[in-house]
Amino acid sequence: MDNCSSAKVPMAFGYKISVDPPRESVDHKLYRGMIGSLMYLTTSRPDIVFATGLCARYQADPKACHLTAVKHIFRYLKVSKALGLWYPAGNDFSLQAFTDADHAGCRLDRKVLQVAINF
Repeated sequence: MDNCSSAKVPMAFGYKISVDPPRESVDHKLYRGMIGSLMYLTTSRPDIVFATGLCARYQADPKACHLTAVKHIFRYLKVSKALGLWYPAGNDFSLQAFTDADHAGCRLDRKVLQVAINF
């Protein structure tokens, strides 16, 4: 993906990702490897957490549309290399976080997202 085009956001607004049974399956090992790399990266890149978590739901049977969504996240990362959290080595580290939670936003199962941050 070195020569791919860039993307301005990790996932387009209103993009609907679903189980999509009629499409062809993709390589499970490749898809899980890409998701694993993104999950590792979410510790310093909170801007991709939602999109990565949404794509990670389909690791059991990934389809071509799911792989396209994951590649879109990588295209976003290509242009946003300078963004991210940097954790200092000292003990005087303080983090403030704010969220705008939409607990009914998942149209597939309406599950509530619970997040715990411990430092």
